[in-house]
Amino acid sequence: LINLAATNLPNLVTGTHPLDSFSPLPPALAPPLPPLSPPLQQPQMMQPGYQDPRMMAPPMGYVQPPQPYSQPPPSFQQPPMMQPGYGQPQMGGGYQMAPLSTGRRKALLVGINYKGSTAELRGCINDVRNVKAFLLEKGFVDSPQTMVVLTDDQMDRSRMPTRANMMAAMKWLVTGAASGDSLFFHFSGHGSQVRDTNGDEDDGFDETILPVDFQSAGQIVDDEIHDTVVKAVPLGCRLTAVFDSCHSGTAMDLPYIYDANGMIEGPGGPTMQPPAQQRIDPLQMGLGMMMGGLGGPQALSSLLGGGRMHKKQGRTSRANAAQVISAKATQGDVLMFSGCRDDQTSVDATIAGNATGAMSFAFMETIRKFPSISYQQMLVHMRDIMRGRFKQIVQLSSSHPMDMNQPFAI
Repeated sequence: LINLAATNLPNLVTGTHPLDSFSPLPPALAPPLPPLSPPLQQPQMMQPGYQDPRMMAPPMGYVQPPQPYSQPPPSFQQPPMMQPGYGQPQMGGGYQMAPLSTGRRKALLVGINYKGSTAELRGCINDVRNVKAFLLEKGFVDSPQTMVVLTDDQMDRSRMPTRANMMAAMKWLVTGAASGDSLFFHFSGHGSQVRDTNGDEDDGFDETILPVDFQSAGQIVDDEIHDTVVKAVPLGCRLTAVFDSCHSGTAMDLPYIYDANGMIEGPGGPTMQPPAQQRIDPLQMGLGMMMGGLGGPQALSSLLGGGRMHKKQGRTSRANAAQVISAKATQGDVLMFSGCRDDQTSVDATIAGNATGAMSFAFMETIRKFPSISYQQMLVHMRDIMRGRFKQIVQLSSSHPMDMNQPFAI
């Protein structure tokens, strides 16, 4: 996030954790916290004189990619059939998500204000508190076995959002996950970009999130999040992620990004549509707007337009697109709402007198007003809330093709 008005705390070493609880090293075994000096520096994207990576000359040997695809790449394959009654392709390529049958739920909530730094934020801890209250209303339980909250206002160093604690907590979130479980991951804080080192980013940059000790311990790269969390979500398990940070469009490296019509952008784009019987009817939408229904007066425009495609949404070679999809697609149901495209920043704002991340506010506002709403409708309404106030465009992505007309559920 960026603060419209205006990072780093010391590192904490964490130990291993058991199957069903998050337990870093106790404070007595942790190293002492050094003083907050010298003055803290801003994150990479905020340093004076920093050159925007997108304005740099492309790396040697870079070839301008072709225009976005209208057909899938030759080697593109749909995810394999799953279980009877689950994973069956809908008309146009959307897959039904598995039912949340076990009732087991786990949540990881991370909010970092970077207090005392030159890049201090104000609303991230509030975001976590609001999301936690929402999850408790939905049946999540606040216990060490089911919910971990990392914020930089806590006295308990084992609950500080250091890099080590965040990585341990991400592993805890998916440990023991099984079909029918529901997992939730919320991050509100700074995001940035670093140079790609493994060739899976066609613009040459990975997206990152910044732990409170990023200056000494480093940033957390999207490849790490994908390998640690996304790949560990098993078939039939659902992980819902909400990332309210700058450059967060593909912060989990999910290969499928959806437009406001519920269709997949990028490789295979126009051929991957929601079931015909569930597609948006402009006339019905217009009548709904006249009746004060979902979407408001700008809903139709958001359905017709939804924002530009970014780096993993079609601006890559067909061969490389197929390789990325093959490497990043998983069978677990992973969905992420992110605050902006990879080439945008997210805003730390004040709304109705309360400090909050703009995207976190839009997420909570949509859920409160429309408790029974589809994923596609959520994306439309969140964008409507943001439009006219902020330039960032909320994104929705997934680990494999899914039917976004299904009701939102956690």
